Amino acid sequence: MRLTCVLTVSSLTTSGQLDVLPENIADWVEKLCLMGAGLAMQQTVERPDNIPLSPGEGLLVVVAYAVVPLLVALWLIGRRDA
Repeated sequence: MRLTCVLTVSSLTTSGQLDVLPENIADWVEKLCLMGAGLAMQQTVERPDNIPLSPGEGLLVVVAYAVVPLLVALWLIGRRDA
């Protein structure tokens, strides 16, 4: 069940088909996806269709995508080797 939810959200995010989700959920998913974070970091001109993230917040999303799996891996390694 959880894997199905993750795959559904990731496929909607990567294909850009967020218009099938309710607007508040689509905005939330758009803010937390890597593509949205990268676009926020590159933003130079304010436009109405921009993702509502500052460049710093976009960088934090990208860092979280790198750090969280590393922390989970370290926790799993420590747990299994103990």
